[in-house]
Amino acid sequence: MTIRKLFLLLTALFHSHFTDAIEASLRGFVLDLEIVESKEDRALGLMYRSSLATNSGMLFKWPETSQKCMWMKNTSLDLSLAYLDEKLIIREIHNLVPFSEENVCSKSQNIRYALEVNKGWFDEREIKVFSKLSISH
Repeated sequence: MTIRKLFLLLTALFHSHFTDAIEASLRGFVLDLEIVESKEDRALGLMYRSSLATNSGMLFKWPETSQKCMWMKNTSLDLSLAYLDEKLIIREIHNLVPFSEENVCSKSQNIRYALEVNKGWFDEREIKVFSKLSISH
């Protein structure tokens, strides 16, 4: 294992215990979400994780709206991705390929958030484009 890979792994383990967590819902289905806002945390995302609980996910938050791109480098999990606008309304849903380094970019320029959950989570609950994510405060 290279020093860089070891550093990224240790960073992932550290951040997995210290990211902000919230409860949210989509169409009444509750999700426990880790929120990542820093550039470093967004770049790390769910890399090096071996599992993701059924009703859990990661919410990526950017300081501005724009086109966003995600990838699956060093991510072994089967994930689905939703791009959301500044009002937390889903604008696009994509299924991702584990370990893929190909960017999956939003078609919209008005994206502020990305939500990663286990692959099929949206489909199984019939959550579609225009569904709104509600965050508990």
